[in-house]
Amino acid sequence: MLVSTRGEGSARSKSWVQKPGFSSCKTQAPIIYGQRWHRDMLVQLTLDAAVRQITAGPGSASTEILDLLVETGAGVARLLAIRDEFVDPVEPEDQTCIRLRRSMVLKEPRLSNARLIWSMRKKIVPPADRLRILMRLQAAQAAGLPISALIPCVAAASIEAVDAILSLACEGLLSLDIDIPLVPETIVRIRPAPNGPDGSDASRSHSLNPETRFAEQPK
Repeated sequence: MLVSTRGEGSARSKSWVQKPGFSSCKTQAPIIYGQRWHRDMLVQLTLDAAVRQITAGPGSASTEILDLLVETGAGVARLLAIRDEFVDPVEPEDQTCIRLRRSMVLKEPRLSNARLIWSMRKKIVPPADRLRILMRLQAAQAAGLPISALIPCVAAASIEAVDAILSLACEGLLSLDIDIPLVPETIVRIRPAPNGPDGSDASRSHSLNPETRFAEQPK
Protein backbone atom coordinates (compact mmCIF):
# COMPACT_ATOMS: atom_id res chain seq x y z
CA MET A 1 0.00 0.00 0.00
CA LEU A 2 1.29 3.45 -0.91
CA VAL A 3 -0.09 6.59 0.71
CA SER A 4 0.11 10.11 -0.70
CA THR A 5 0.92 12.95 1.67
CA ARG A 6 -0.85 15.42 -0.63
CA GLY A 7 -4.58 15.89 -0.27
CA GLU A 8 -5.17 16.59 -3.93
CA GLY A 9 -4.17 13.08 -4.97
CA SER A 10 -7.71 11.69 -5.05
CA ALA A 11 -9.05 14.72 -6.92
CA ARG A 12 -6.32 14.35 -9.53
CA SER A 13 -7.18 10.68 -9.98
CA LYS A 14 -10.84 11.48 -10.59
CA SER A 15 -9.98 13.87 -13.41
CA TRP A 16 -7.38 11.58 -14.95
CA VAL A 17 -7.56 11.26 -18.71
CA GLN A 18 -5.81 8.10 -19.83
CA LYS A 19 -2.89 8.78 -22.16
CA PRO A 20 -2.01 6.65 -25.18
CA GLY A 21 -0.03 3.54 -24.37
CA PHE A 22 3.75 3.53 -24.66
CA SER A 23 5.29 1.16 -27.19
CA SER A 24 8.93 0.40 -27.94
CA CYS A 25 11.19 -2.41 -29.10
CA LYS A 26 11.05 -3.81 -25.56
CA THR A 27 7.27 -3.88 -25.07
CA GLN A 28 5.03 -6.62 -26.42
CA ALA A 29 1.89 -4.52 -25.92
CA PRO A 30 1.28 -0.80 -25.26
CA ILE A 31 1.79 0.17 -21.61
CA ILE A 32 -0.77 2.59 -20.21
CA TYR A 33 0.69 5.43 -18.13
CA GLY A 34 -0.80 8.40 -16.31
CA GLN A 35 1.97 11.01 -16.13
CA ARG A 36 4.53 12.49 -18.51
CA TRP A 37 7.32 11.40 -16.18
CA HIS A 38 6.03 7.83 -16.39
CA ARG A 39 6.65 8.02 -20.12
CA ASP A 40 10.12 9.40 -19.47
CA MET A 41 10.87 6.41 -17.28
CA LEU A 42 9.66 4.00 -19.97
CA VAL A 43 11.92 5.71 -22.51
CA GLN A 44 14.91 5.46 -20.17
CA LEU A 45 14.27 1.78 -19.54
CA THR A 46 13.98 1.18 -23.28
CA LEU A 47 17.35 2.82 -23.90
CA ASP A 48 19.11 0.76 -21.24
CA ALA A 49 21.09 -2.16 -22.67
CA ALA A 50 20.49 -4.29 -19.56
CA VAL A 51 16.71 -4.24 -19.96
CA ARG A 52 15.32 -6.93 -22.23
CA GLN A 53 11.58 -6.52 -21.86
CA ILE A 54 9.06 -4.21 -20.18
CA THR A 55 5.49 -5.25 -19.43
CA ALA A 56 2.64 -3.87 -17.35
CA GLY A 57 2.68 -5.07 -13.75
CA PRO A 58 -0.11 -6.72 -11.80
CA GLY A 59 -1.38 -3.46 -10.30
CA SER A 60 -4.17 -1.44 -11.91
CA ALA A 61 -3.25 1.61 -14.00
CA SER A 62 -3.57 4.94 -12.21
CA THR A 63 -2.41 8.52 -12.50
CA GLU A 64 -0.18 8.21 -9.42
CA ILE A 65 1.65 4.89 -9.73
CA LEU A 66 3.10 3.01 -12.68
CA ASP A 67 3.46 -0.71 -12.02
CA LEU A 68 5.89 -2.58 -14.30
CA LEU A 69 7.64 -5.90 -14.71
CA VAL A 70 11.17 -5.40 -16.02
CA GLU A 71 13.20 -8.30 -17.37
CA THR A 72 17.00 -8.22 -17.25
CA GLY A 73 19.68 -10.88 -17.35
CA ALA A 74 19.11 -11.54 -13.65
CA GLY A 75 15.40 -12.27 -14.11
CA VAL A 76 12.18 -10.29 -13.78
CA ALA A 77 11.79 -7.52 -11.20
CA ARG A 78 8.65 -5.63 -10.25
CA LEU A 79 9.16 -1.87 -10.43
CA LEU A 80 6.84 0.77 -8.98
CA ALA A 81 7.22 4.35 -10.21
CA ILE A 82 5.97 6.67 -7.46
CA ARG A 83 6.01 10.35 -6.56
CA ASP A 84 8.60 11.50 -4.03
CA GLU A 85 5.95 12.45 -1.48
CA PHE A 86 4.47 8.97 -1.27
CA VAL A 87 5.03 7.23 2.06
CA ASP A 88 5.67 3.50 1.95
CA PRO A 89 4.52 1.61 5.05
CA VAL A 90 6.93 -1.21 4.08
CA GLU A 91 4.51 -4.07 4.08
CA PRO A 92 6.27 -7.47 4.07
CA GLU A 93 4.69 -8.63 0.81
CA ASP A 94 6.06 -5.57 -0.99
CA GLN A 95 9.72 -6.13 -0.11
CA THR A 96 10.56 -7.62 -3.50
CA CYS A 97 9.39 -4.48 -5.32
CA ILE A 98 11.80 -1.81 -6.49
CA ARG A 99 10.66 1.76 -5.84
CA LEU A 100 11.63 4.37 -8.41
CA ARG A 101 11.02 7.94 -7.27
CA ARG A 102 9.97 10.70 -9.66
CA SER A 103 13.04 12.81 -8.81
CA MET A 104 15.31 9.99 -10.01
CA VAL A 105 13.59 9.87 -13.40
CA LEU A 106 13.87 13.65 -13.81
CA LYS A 107 17.60 13.83 -13.04
CA GLU A 108 19.77 15.61 -15.60
CA PRO A 109 21.40 15.05 -18.00
CA ARG A 110 19.63 11.68 -18.08
CA LEU A 111 16.19 13.17 -18.70
CA SER A 112 17.17 15.49 -21.56
CA ASN A 113 19.45 12.92 -23.19
CA ALA A 114 16.73 10.28 -23.23
CA ARG A 115 14.17 12.69 -24.66
CA LEU A 116 16.62 13.82 -27.35
CA ILE A 117 17.49 10.28 -28.39
CA TRP A 118 13.84 9.19 -28.37
CA SER A 119 12.89 12.10 -30.64
CA MET A 120 14.88 10.32 -33.38
CA ARG A 121 12.91 7.05 -33.14
CA LYS A 122 10.96 7.61 -36.39
CA LYS A 123 14.00 8.42 -38.50
CA ILE A 124 14.55 5.87 -41.26
CA VAL A 125 18.13 4.64 -41.51
CA PRO A 126 19.03 3.29 -44.98
CA PRO A 127 20.11 -0.37 -44.92
CA ALA A 128 23.63 0.33 -46.16
CA ASP A 129 24.26 2.94 -43.47
CA ARG A 130 22.74 0.69 -40.84
CA LEU A 131 25.06 -2.19 -41.75
CA ARG A 132 28.15 0.02 -41.86
CA ILE A 133 27.44 1.34 -38.35
CA LEU A 134 26.78 -2.11 -36.92
CA MET A 135 29.81 -3.69 -38.60
CA ARG A 136 32.09 -0.91 -37.36
CA LEU A 137 30.83 -1.39 -33.79
CA GLN A 138 31.10 -5.17 -34.00
CA ALA A 139 34.76 -4.75 -34.88
CA ALA A 140 35.23 -2.48 -31.87
CA GLN A 141 33.61 -5.10 -29.62
CA ALA A 142 32.83 -4.13 -26.00
CA ALA A 143 35.03 -1.02 -26.05
CA GLY A 144 32.63 0.75 -28.39
CA LEU A 145 33.43 3.88 -30.38
CA PRO A 146 32.75 7.59 -29.94
CA ILE A 147 29.87 9.07 -31.90
CA SER A 148 32.35 11.09 -33.97
CA ALA A 149 34.01 7.87 -35.25
CA LEU A 150 30.70 6.56 -36.57
CA ILE A 151 29.69 9.65 -38.52
CA PRO A 152 31.62 8.59 -41.71
CA CYS A 153 29.53 5.38 -41.76
CA VAL A 154 26.46 7.36 -42.85
CA ALA A 155 26.57 8.23 -46.54
CA ALA A 156 22.90 8.88 -47.28
CA ALA A 157 21.83 12.47 -47.83
CA SER A 158 18.37 11.69 -46.47
CA ILE A 159 19.46 11.57 -42.83
CA GLU A 160 21.99 13.27 -40.58
CA ALA A 161 24.65 10.92 -39.29
CA VAL A 162 23.97 11.56 -35.60
CA ASP A 163 20.22 11.16 -36.15
CA ALA A 164 20.87 7.74 -37.70
CA ILE A 165 22.96 6.62 -34.73
CA LEU A 166 20.34 7.75 -32.22
CA SER A 167 17.56 6.12 -34.24
CA LEU A 168 19.35 2.76 -34.01
CA ALA A 169 19.59 3.26 -30.25
CA CYS A 170 15.81 3.64 -30.15
CA GLU A 171 15.53 0.30 -31.97
CA GLY A 172 17.56 -1.34 -29.24
CA LEU A 173 20.52 -2.07 -31.52
CA LEU A 174 22.94 0.39 -29.92
CA SER A 175 23.46 1.74 -26.42
CA LEU A 176 24.80 5.03 -25.10
CA ASP A 177 25.41 6.22 -21.55
CA ILE A 178 22.64 8.78 -21.00
CA ASP A 179 23.90 9.70 -17.52
CA ILE A 180 26.65 11.88 -18.97
CA PRO A 181 26.40 14.78 -21.45
CA LEU A 182 25.82 13.78 -25.07
CA VAL A 183 28.94 14.95 -26.91
CA PRO A 184 31.02 13.78 -29.92
CA GLU A 185 33.15 11.73 -27.51
CA THR A 186 30.15 9.83 -26.11
CA ILE A 187 30.83 6.11 -26.46
CA VAL A 188 28.39 4.04 -28.51
CA ARG A 189 28.25 0.26 -28.13
CA ILE A 190 26.42 -2.42 -29.99
CA ARG A 191 23.75 -3.97 -27.82
CA PRO A 192 25.17 -7.07 -26.11
CA ALA A 193 23.76 -10.46 -27.02
CA PRO A 194 21.52 -12.08 -24.38
CA ASN A 195 24.27 -14.65 -23.81
CA GLY A 196 27.99 -14.13 -23.93
CA PRO A 197 30.42 -16.33 -25.88
CA ASP A 198 30.74 -18.71 -22.94
CA GLY A 199 26.99 -19.06 -22.54
CA SER A 200 26.83 -16.73 -19.55
CA ASP A 201 24.51 -13.78 -19.53
CA ALA A 202 26.32 -10.71 -20.83
CA SER A 203 23.89 -8.26 -19.21
CA ARG A 204 23.66 -9.83 -15.75
CA SER A 205 26.08 -7.40 -14.15
CA HIS A 206 23.84 -4.50 -15.16
CA SER A 207 20.59 -5.92 -13.81
CA LEU A 208 18.14 -3.90 -11.76
CA ASN A 209 19.09 -3.86 -8.09
CA PRO A 210 19.43 -1.30 -5.28
CA GLU A 211 22.84 -0.22 -6.58
CA THR A 212 21.74 0.67 -10.12
CA ARG A 213 21.01 4.13 -11.43
CA PHE A 214 17.32 3.20 -11.81
CA ALA A 215 16.15 1.89 -8.53
CA GLU A 216 15.93 2.41 -4.83
CA GLN A 217 14.65 -0.26 -2.52
CA PRO A 218 12.22 0.62 0.27
CA LYS A 219 13.92 1.64 3.49
